[in-house]
Amino acid sequence: MGPDALWLTEFLLKLLILEPGMRFLDHSCGMGMTSIFPAWEFGMEFWAIDLRISVENSTRRFSVSGSVDQINVVHSGGRAVRYETEKRPWIK
Repeated sequence: MGPDALWLTEFLLKLLILEPGMRFLDHSCGMGMTSIFPAWEFGMEFWAIDLRISVENSTRRFSVSGSVDQINVVHSGGRAVRYETEKRPWIK
């Protein structure tokens, strides 16, 4: 939940081929900085999942940043989320 997360996100995203309209899973997103920054930069759709931050707080933060339409908030822990093997909502 600190600035190091943004630096790591930027470093990792440079290694990927990203295009507008792609979907991305931000697991354990915390305060959502790691979703907001790439949503601005790449115009991608995000699924931001975190157990400790409420949906209301995250939605308010994403709204203020202007990226609320690009980021879907899920309040859950990693073990509770069921990832489908064939249809993944975060992959185009």
